[in-house]
Amino acid sequence: LDAEPGLPGTHWPVERFGRFAEQLGRGQGRYLAGEPVPTLPWLSRGFLRQYALESKPVDGSAYTDDALWACPAVEPLRPLRDRLHALWEERELYTTVVESLPATVCHLDVWPPNLVADGGDSVLLDWSFAGIGAIGEDVGNLVPDCVFDGWLAPADLPALDAAVTAGHLAGLRAAGWDGDPREVRLGVVAAGAAKYCWLAELVLRRAVDGSAAGYGGATDPDRLPRIAVVLDFLLGWADEARSLAAALPSRSG
Repeated sequence: LDAEPGLPGTHWPVERFGRFAEQLGRGQGRYLAGEPVPTLPWLSRGFLRQYALESKPVDGSAYTDDALWACPAVEPLRPLRDRLHALWEERELYTTVVESLPATVCHLDVWPPNLVADGGDSVLLDWSFAGIGAIGEDVGNLVPDCVFDGWLAPADLPALDAAVTAGHLAGLRAAGWDGDPREVRLGVVAAGAAKYCWLAELVLRRAVDGSAAGYGGATDPDRLPRIAVVLDFLLGWADEARSLAAALPSRSG
């Protein structure tokens, strides 16, 4: 993977992610515009549920453990405690919403280390999790993952969110999809909320244990404050997902 020529996604500006999202939409939109979704047996199914709800070493007990929250190391997360607890308790809701949306082929691990710019084109690496997912699901993974490990700054989140959502919708339209744009947005925000419903507890426990390692194990003292900003952003997505889900009662998978 390291031999792939071009500018790696870890060095992309916000605007380049918007361009990629448009290209991704063109590719995924064909299945949303009428082409049958592949039934190949090696394509993953139910990945979001397996990843977020079944594979992580968390049980939600941290949110009611006052001793953990009293630790000075977790101060950046403390203002989010009740809302993070609610996100965890509502994890099934967000996952079910994603599963109810129109399906397409998804990469399911879209983040900067898996992206390379080849001139105006984009190369998406590592398809090991690829399978059947929902409209907007890959974008819901990309936005927070650009910031969690410091590839972009927390201050870039609103512009990044706007750029990739608009770009992705444009790509879907170019591919012939003419559905409700609110479905795209619901896929983005519900997928992001669901996929990272477990993260706060794991980060909290590691902070109390004195671990501040970033991606690849490197020490990163700014990681917890940065993660707190992204989690706060995702909590906003969760609120948006609930509102959109209530406004779109007739959506179908």
